[in-house]
Amino acid sequence: MVVGSSMSTSLFSPGVFPGKLHKENRGGIDWGIQGLIAYASHFYVVIVDPENFRVIQTLDDHKSCVTHVKWSKESLHSNLDKPYRLRLASADKSGVIFIWSVEEASIIHCLVDQNTQRPVTDLLWMDGDATLLLVLYGPNILILWNTETGQRIWRQEVQLSPVHLNRISGASVPNFSKENSPESLKFLLSDPQQPDRALVASQNGGIYIIEDVYDYAEGPTSSIPGISSRGSGRGTAIYSFSVATSRFAFGDLLGASFSHCRKGSIYFQFAKEIVSYDIYAHQVIGVAILDRNRTLVSSMLTWSREEPFIVTLHEDASFVGWEKKKGDPSRYEIRNISDILKFGKPTRKKGVHIVSVVNRPTDEENRIVLVTSDGTLWQWIYQRGNPDVDLGSASSSNLMTMYSSFESTGSKFKLLGNLEPISSPISSLNTLPSSQDTSSDRTLIAIGTFQGTLQIVDVEEQVVVSEMALWHHVVRGVRWVNKDTVMVFGCEEVNKEEYRNHLILVDVRTMKTKEIRKLNSTENTFIRGIRVSPAGQYVAVLLRERPFEVWDLRTCTLIRTMKPYSAVTSLEWAPYYEAGKTSAGSNPSKAQREGDLNYIREVFVFSLTDGTLKAFTVEPNGNVVNYELQTDINASIVSSIAWKNFLMVAGDTMGNLYCWNFRTKRMQTFSTGKGLVRKIRFSPSNSVHHILVLFNEGDFGIWDLDYSLRISMSNYLRQRDLKTIDVDWLNDAMPVVATNDGCLRVLDRSLSVSNSALDIKSLERRITVQNPYLLGTYQSLKLKVFLQHLAPNGPRLFSYESNGESEEEQEKLNRERDETEAEMLLRLNPDFLRDFIDSESLVERCIKTSKFFGDQEEFVLWSLLQNVLKDYERVKAVREEMHEYEESRKKAPETPPTPVKAVAVETPKNVEPPSSPLSSSATNFFTGLDHKTPQNTMANNIPGHLEYLLPSETVIHREKIKSAIFEKKTSGSSYEFAQKAASHNILLGQKDKAQLNLLATPTENSNYLIDNLRAALVAATISPNAFKLTARTAAVSLVSSGRIQEGIELFTLIGMSFEACEYLQQNHLWEQSIYLAKVSLNEVQSGVIHRRWAKELAKNPMERMKAVQILLTLGEFHPAIQLLYDMKMPDKAALLASILIERKIIDIETKLSKEAMISSFANNQTPLQQLVHATNLDYGNHLNSLGNRPAAEYYFKRAGAMGEHMMESLKAEENSGF
Repeated sequence: MVVGSSMSTSLFSPGVFPGKLHKENRGGIDWGIQGLIAYASHFYVVIVDPENFRVIQTLDDHKSCVTHVKWSKESLHSNLDKPYRLRLASADKSGVIFIWSVEEASIIHCLVDQNTQRPVTDLLWMDGDATLLLVLYGPNILILWNTETGQRIWRQEVQLSPVHLNRISGASVPNFSKENSPESLKFLLSDPQQPDRALVASQNGGIYIIEDVYDYAEGPTSSIPGISSRGSGRGTAIYSFSVATSRFAFGDLLGASFSHCRKGSIYFQFAKEIVSYDIYAHQVIGVAILDRNRTLVSSMLTWSREEPFIVTLHEDASFVGWEKKKGDPSRYEIRNISDILKFGKPTRKKGVHIVSVVNRPTDEENRIVLVTSDGTLWQWIYQRGNPDVDLGSASSSNLMTMYSSFESTGSKFKLLGNLEPISSPISSLNTLPSSQDTSSDRTLIAIGTFQGTLQIVDVEEQVVVSEMALWHHVVRGVRWVNKDTVMVFGCEEVNKEEYRNHLILVDVRTMKTKEIRKLNSTENTFIRGIRVSPAGQYVAVLLRERPFEVWDLRTCTLIRTMKPYSAVTSLEWAPYYEAGKTSAGSNPSKAQREGDLNYIREVFVFSLTDGTLKAFTVEPNGNVVNYELQTDINASIVSSIAWKNFLMVAGDTMGNLYCWNFRTKRMQTFSTGKGLVRKIRFSPSNSVHHILVLFNEGDFGIWDLDYSLRISMSNYLRQRDLKTIDVDWLNDAMPVVATNDGCLRVLDRSLSVSNSALDIKSLERRITVQNPYLLGTYQSLKLKVFLQHLAPNGPRLFSYESNGESEEEQEKLNRERDETEAEMLLRLNPDFLRDFIDSESLVERCIKTSKFFGDQEEFVLWSLLQNVLKDYERVKAVREEMHEYEESRKKAPETPPTPVKAVAVETPKNVEPPSSPLSSSATNFFTGLDHKTPQNTMANNIPGHLEYLLPSETVIHREKIKSAIFEKKTSGSSYEFAQKAASHNILLGQKDKAQLNLLATPTENSNYLIDNLRAALVAATISPNAFKLTARTAAVSLVSSGRIQEGIELFTLIGMSFEACEYLQQNHLWEQSIYLAKVSLNEVQSGVIHRRWAKELAKNPMERMKAVQILLTLGEFHPAIQLLYDMKMPDKAALLASILIERKIIDIETKLSKEAMISSFANNQTPLQQLVHATNLDYGNHLNSLGNRPAAEYYFKRAGAMGEHMMESLKAEENSGF
C-alpha cells in the first residue's frame, strides 16, 4: 500500500496491509543482495525494508497461495539502454511463476509450462546470467527459463537413481527415506565456483549435478535438443552421490546450502544434526549434533565469514548458535541458546508458530528476520565476541531493543524489534471519517477481530498504532464516535439463550475503556448492531427480538427504549432534512471539534419487517419525537439503509437497491441479483454520490447514483477464492476491504487493482530511505557516483577541478554541484555520510559504495585492488620476475622442463606418525595445528570460497586442517576415499601421511601391488636425487596414456610441480592446476600459472570478471582495464584508472615508446594512454546521460582530444538551446 502524493486529501494507491500467514507460505522468504526482504503471505508477496523495518510494497496477483519467492542476483548496472529493475520471482501452489518489477508492481512475465502442471518445489537464479531462472517442479522436473523473453530454454525429467551410493563407505542402499517414501527432488543449489553448474538435492539425501546449465541458453527454443540427445550429460542432471547414508540417524534431508567460507563445502540440514560435506573429497568435514533433550532443527542459517558459524532454529522456537570446537575443527559446539518468542508471550496468541526465517549471508551485523504465523516480523542479531558492541547502525530509532537471557560471556542473540501485522481473523472495520480528523493528516482504521482484540491502524504510516485485548470472544462491531474514541460491542453466550452483552467506549490515545449499558446479570437477547449518530452524540443499540435503545454517549444514559418497534430490520442516522435544508447534523464534527457541549438535532430512520420506514428525531433536550418521512420506497424487507444529503438508499433481501431523491421526489432502482444487501456506505466525496454495497455472500460493488449506473463489481476477489468480511471507504475514491485471508486490501474504483508503483517521494514521508535500489535506476546511479567521488576535505564534496572556466560558467557549475549535492545529502544518514567523507582515497570510497549497494562483485574487485596497493612494491617485483621467468622458458623450448623446488612443508612438531593406519583413530590429529587462519593483507575482505584469489599460505593452512580431518576419518572408510586422502597429502607435500594412506590398501584389492609400489616411490622421494629424470619420464608416460592424476602426483613428488601444472592446463584441468600452484609453487611460478588461466578465462564472456580479479592480484593493471572496457564497464575501468593514476602507478601523460606500442598491439591491447582516454570518454558520456553534468565534464577533461571535442559539442548544444 503506497501513500499517494497528497497527504491533505488522503490520496492512496492500491495495496495490501498484510495479516496472518497461510500454512502453504512456509519457507517462502528471501533476503536479496539488494538489501530488501520478500516473504509470502497467502496470495500476495510483501516487501520489507530491514533498515527501517517497514513494509514498503506488496505484490498481489496470484490466484493460489504463494510458496516461494526469490530475488534476482543482479546488482545495479550502468547500462541505461536496458535500465536496471528490481526483479523478484514468486511461485504459487498451482505452479504459476511471476517475474515482478518490484518498483512498478507489474508482472514482467508469467512463466507457465503447459506440459508441467505441478507445484514448484524450488527456484534458483543462476549466478552467471541474472536473466536465467532454474525451476524445480515436484518431484523430478527441471526447467530453465529466460526471464527476459519468458521463453523456456530447456526442460528435462530427471531420471531418479534406484539406489544411493555412499562415497565414504562404498555402501549402496535403496533410495527410500525413513518413511519408505519414494525419491523426490527438493532443493536447488548454485555452485559459487562454477556458475554454469547447479546441484539438486533430494529429500532422501541424493545429490544430482547439472553440468553446463547454459549449454542451450543462447539458442532459440525451437532448436533445443531433447533429453535423449544429450548422451554426454551436458546440461543434464546426473546422480552423483548421497549424504544421507553416511550416518543411519540422519533421516530426511531438510535443507542444503553452499558454504560462503569454504570452497566445495555444503551444509546439509537434518532433523538432529548439521553436516558440512566436501563434495570434492566426498567426506564429512564438520558436524553439529544435537543432544537428546533439544527439539528438532527446522531451519539453518550461515554467513560468509572467515571462521564459519551456524545458527539453527528449532521447533520449540529457540535459536542455537554453533561455532567450531576449539582443538577439533571437525565439530561444532553450542555457544548460545535463546528463546526467541519469549518477549511476545504476554500478548502471544494461541497456536502462533514460526513460518519462515531468513538471513543475508553477506550481512556484517549477522541479522536474522523471521515471520510467525500471525504475520509478525521479528528482527534478531547474532552478536559474536564482545556483547556490548554498539548496534545503532543495525536498528532504527523506532525499534525496541531487548536481550535474551544467557550465561555465556561471548556470543548472544539480541532482539532488534518486531513489526506487528493486522490481527486476524478480522470481524469488522470502520474508517475514521475525514471530517472528524481535521487536526491530523492521519487516516485511521479501527479493526475488531474474532479473538476479541481491537486494533487501530494508521494507513498512511502502515503501522499498528495500538492494540488492546478486550475479551475472549468475537468483536461484533466497531464504530468511530470521534477522532479519539471508538465504540465496540460484542456478546458472550453464557448458557443456552443467555448472553452477557458488552458495549464499551475506548479512548485510542490512552486505551482506557468505559463500559455503558452495564448489567450485572445475563440477558435473553444479544446486541446485533449499533449505529452511532454523525455528530457522535447518540448511539442506537439494536437487540434481537427486543425494542432497540437510544443512548446519550456524553452522559452514558439511556434516552429511550423504542418499545413498539421490536422487529427492526435496519437502521441508520441521517442528516436532518427540512424544506430543502440540512441542519448542523450534516456537519457532524462541528460541535465536537470546537468542544461545544450544546446538543444538536439528529435524525434516524429504520425499517420494519413489512417494509415500512419510520423516522424519529432526537431533539437537543433529549426528547425522541416522530418525524414525517415522505418516500415512495416500496421494498419487501429492507436489510440496509444509507443516507447522505438529499439521497437515501435502501437495500432489500432480494439484492435490490432503491435510491430516493428528496429534492426531485424521484426514485431510481437497481436490480443486482446478488441476494441480501448487508451494508451500504456513501463515498465521503462532496462532489459525487457513489455508494459501496456489500452483499451477504461476500460480493460487493460500487454504484454511481448521479448517472444511475454500476461502476464495478468484486470479481477480483472471486477469482482468488476470497470472501469479503467487511468494507468501508478509505477516501473519496478507494474502498478498503477486509478479507478472509486476514489482511486489508485497498482497491481502486474498478475493484480490480491492488498493486501500485513505488513512489519514492511518498515513501520518504514515512521512512528514511537508505536503500539505493528504491530510488530508481537514474537516481541510484547518481548516488553511486556521488559516493564514489566524495572528497575527504574541502568545501566541495565533488573533487572536480576548475580548468579555466569563466566566472559565469564556474558559478553555473557550482550551482549545479550544490543542487546535486543537496539532493543526495538529504537521502543519507549523517553517520553513514561522515564515514564516507572520512575515507582517504578513491578505492576506499569504492569499497564502501559497493557494500552499500550490496554489489559483491564490485566489493571483491575493489578489495583486491586495495590489498594489492598496500603491498604494491612486492607485487611489482613478483610481476617483473614472472615476465622474466616466462621469457626464459620461451627462449629454451627444447630443453627439458626445469625442476622446481617444491615448497617445504614441515611435519608438525610433537606429532609422531602412527605405526599403522589402524592406529590413527587414537591419535589427536589436530595437535600442533594453529586453527586460526594466518593473517595476510592480500586476503582482506575476500570471500573464503574464492580460493584462487587467496594467498598460498592461507590455502595451505586450510588444506592442512582438512587433511587432518581426512586422516581422522580414513580408518574404516572406503578405498576410494583413502586414495583421495593419499593424493591430497602428496600434493601438500605430506609424504609420510601419503605413504600410510597407500599402505592401507587391503590385500584383496586389485591395486594392492601398484599402491605399494607408489608407497615405495613416495618413500624414495624423501631423500633421492638421481632418479628424477627417470621419474619424470614415467610421469610424462602416465599423463600421455590418460592416467593424469598419477602422473601429476609423480611430478609433484620429484619437485616438478610447475611442469605438472602445465600438463594440467594442456588437458584443460585449469582449476586443478591453480590448486596445485597454490599449494606447491613459489609466488613467481604460481603467478605465471594464474596469468595463463586469466588469459583462458578472458575468452569466456561469463568468466571475464574472474579474469579481471586474477589480473589485479598479479598487478597486471593494463590488461585488467582493457578487459573491463571490453566488457562494457567503463565506470569500473575509469575508476580503476583514476585510482592507479592517483597512486602514481600508471602514467598516461608520458608519450609511449615505440616498443611499448608494439608490445600492446602484439598482446591485442589498446595502448594504455588511448585506453584510459577511451574509458574516461565513455564514462563521461554515461554520467552526462544521468544528468550529472559536473561529473561528466570532469571525466571529459581527462579523455584527451576526444574529450575536448565532446565538451565543445555540449557547449554548442547548450548555446543553441537544445
